[in-house]
Amino acid sequence: MQCCVGRVVDCRVVIVNDVQLLAGKMMEQGPVLVISFTAQEINVIHDVTGRVVDGDPVCSFTYLISSVLIISAAYLLHVSVSLSVCLLIV
Repeated sequence: MQCCVGRVVDCRVVIVNDVQLLAGKMMEQGPVLVISFTAQEINVIHDVTGRVVDGDPVCSFTYLISSVLIISAAYLLHVSVSLSVCLLIV
């Protein structure tokens, strides 16, 4: 992604670890799941020469996601993420 002239944003997930289903409950709108996982990500900005001018090459984040699974009339499974919290682990 281009952020400004001569700069390129590089954001990608390198690996996902420690996926855990923390809770599950049947609610009126459907089943609710709480899932946590750790992801190592690259979040940097490069200049035209490829040199990193901002950001960290590899960061570790822990995500906690609560989602409601909704089954449509066509019996297709749709995921609606209702809450997403990102915590930086140093």
